[in-house]
Amino acid sequence: MRRTWRADDGSVTVQTVFAVPVLIGVLLFVVLCGRLVETRLRVDSAAQDAARAASLARSSHEAQNAARSAVAGDLGRGGLNCSTSTVSVDISDFRPGGAVRVSVRCAALMSGLTGLGLPGVVGVASHAASPIDQYRGVT
Repeated sequence: MRRTWRADDGSVTVQTVFAVPVLIGVLLFVVLCGRLVETRLRVDSAAQDAARAASLARSSHEAQNAARSAVAGDLGRGGLNCSTSTVSVDISDFRPGGAVRVSVRCAALMSGLTGLGLPGVVGVASHAASPIDQYRGVT
């Protein structure tokens, strides 16, 4: 029996060799986007929680401590990998009817996503403000 040569012999192998790396790259990119979205949402939530906690405090010193502990609690649980995080609490308007403003920055680790040529750390920042009840006493 004689085999005839066909022009498409081995084409599936060649297509697989080229398609697999592209598919792996797309998968890594989707995971990266998911991590970035999750990090952004968590930092936004931490800033909002910190501003609210600070606005409920009775003194400016308690407000700063409450904001920092709220951020540490939010960013510390759930496996968010912030190599460094900074919290800035603006209490310049800390009075009844005023507001507390909080800024949170997180240097999120993107380790484990090698092969995409992206930086290992991505900075994410968020700002939030919360009003202080005008009928509440502060010290």
